[in-house]
Amino acid sequence: MFLIYLKNQQNPGGCLEKPVALCPSYSSARKLCKRMMAQGYPRPEVAETVMIVDLDVQNCTRTDTKIHIPLDLNKMAFPARCKKCPSNATYFCNAHSELYCTDHITNHTFE
Repeated sequence: MFLIYLKNQQNPGGCLEKPVALCPSYSSARKLCKRMMAQGYPRPEVAETVMIVDLDVQNCTRTDTKIHIPLDLNKMAFPARCKKCPSNATYFCNAHSELYCTDHITNHTFE
């Protein structure tokens, strides 16, 4: 997964702000950064992060709060899409490192 951050405007050479978006690939992160810059956002930065915590990955048939992290859509400048449909993602599955909407969080498998 790739997190997109905005540079801290008070300290441009220093630390990054909190992430504003989450993308499944580097190319999609770069495309989103270009869109953000075209809309007047300060120069975004992309940081790669690994979010798989369990190598023995099972199919998800229910919402498990230990591995399904809810996303706060109110704090995301650009909501991410569900892996299974065009809806906005509302959960990050830490077992599969993918984003899912409410309809698919209890019905997705390792692919």
